[in-house]
Amino acid sequence: MEKGLKKLSLLTLALGVIVSGIPGLAAAASGTTSASSPLLAKQALSNTSVPAVISSKINTSSAGKVRVIVQLSNQPAATGIAAAKQGISSAAFSPDSLKASVDSQQATVLKKATAKGIDLSVNYQFNTVLNGFEVTVPANEIPYLAKIPGVVSIHENSTWYVMPDETPAYVSSAVYDVTPIHQIEPTGPGFTGIPAKA
Repeated sequence: MEKGLKKLSLLTLALGVIVSGIPGLAAAASGTTSASSPLLAKQALSNTSVPAVISSKINTSSAGKVRVIVQLSNQPAATGIAAAKQGISSAAFSPDSLKASVDSQQATVLKKATAKGIDLSVNYQFNTVLNGFEVTVPANEIPYLAKIPGVVSIHENSTWYVMPDETPAYVSSAVYDVTPIHQIEPTGPGFTGIPAKA
């Protein structure tokens, strides 16, 4: 009984985080539509006119091409994987059904973007931890992309590089001066070379 209650509370916490983490989903879930399940919450989100979040770091008045990550509203496959590990078996949380749902939504959004004449090229598609894709698109077309149903947020993509592992120059070219040792003159006047007795 306690194990089942623990799984239920973890699932409730996970759903709460998911609902509050997606802009507009919390508002959609608390509206007139009852959102007692993730599937109803997704339907509520797709039926609302909540605009997608566009990062303020993107200059949407520029015609220059930028690489952005587009997040979509359906849950990624990891939600089903986590539910399965918790012992929750449901068709709604099946990793295969979630992956199929993600793939279908991505194909639909990309098809609508093409139909709207948005000049984008898909660089990567994500379906496990994030439902979305990375695209290169003119910045001034991002607001049109954001209006496509199912788009939740658009953020600039950052590229990170590993710092090279270099040996500092002062270590590899260190010069040790022995002059101070010669200045002590341990064999000079006053030194007999005989150890002191204790």
